[in-house]
Amino acid sequence: MYQFFKEYFRFNSRERIAIVLLICLMCLFWVLPSYYPTQKIKPIALENYNTTSSQALKADSFRAFKTNQQMLKPLNSQLKASLFYFDPNKLDAVGWEKLGLRKKLVQTILNYRSKGGKFRQPADLYKIWGMQQVDADRLIPYVTIEKEAPIERKNSPALIINQKLVAEPKIIDINTATVADWQILPGLTLPIASRIVNFRDKIGGFKRIEQVKKTYGLTDSVFQLITPFLRLEKIPEALININTASVAQLQQCKFISDEMAKAIVVYRNAYGPFLEVDDLKKIIFISIEQLEKMKPFIVIK
Repeated sequence: MYQFFKEYFRFNSRERIAIVLLICLMCLFWVLPSYYPTQKIKPIALENYNTTSSQALKADSFRAFKTNQQMLKPLNSQLKASLFYFDPNKLDAVGWEKLGLRKKLVQTILNYRSKGGKFRQPADLYKIWGMQQVDADRLIPYVTIEKEAPIERKNSPALIINQKLVAEPKIIDINTATVADWQILPGLTLPIASRIVNFRDKIGGFKRIEQVKKTYGLTDSVFQLITPFLRLEKIPEALININTASVAQLQQCKFISDEMAKAIVVYRNAYGPFLEVDDLKKIIFISIEQLEKMKPFIVIK
């Protein structure tokens, strides 16, 4: 046992020096704190603490109050807004603000009118830069634009008659009305009127008035404006089956002429029934443009 401890605790000269230095460093770090005075923490007076905390609380409360005011400002303006019938070509700044519009947007509208701009129909509110769709949809039902007196010109009575017809909307049949008939309705522009007619021809005619609302770009507010002028007097006929229809039945489609109807029947009897509508292009009498017009009214069964 003695020999074991003797061998285990045997150190050379370098190890002895390292042990001595380590012991010296430990003693140094042990003694050093006694040479530095301890720093005393001054207690905060209660009144100073209350003052400081109250100031911070007031600052945070003011910041939160200011943020809430900014967030609630648009909501307050809408709550304070009052709706009434107005002419956008004559309404002053005070009237626009009563409707709930921002001052910057009101100034934009006044600048638009001062430069010669005019509101010719309620949907023109969408053209104003900065006008949100929510505000426009809210105001359009209350727009009443005063009709301008027609300009009298010598030797042009037809021009005055046409102006009166364009200015006065009339009741139309949604399945037979043209683009011009749709355009004179309140709130409808030329692009929307064209989309309605194209959509009607694509689906083969409207089965009910509510289908008009599915037209791309037609808003609910504008649809409500034009609904009193819409009628469904002629329901579209059933689609024509080109594999079973006779020449007379094919001729009932306004886009199939007598020659086309006969050619379809002759081709069908010679080569069998059509597998798809595009097979009609194999008939030399039928062009691609004519086929596109026929597609909404024909079917293969």
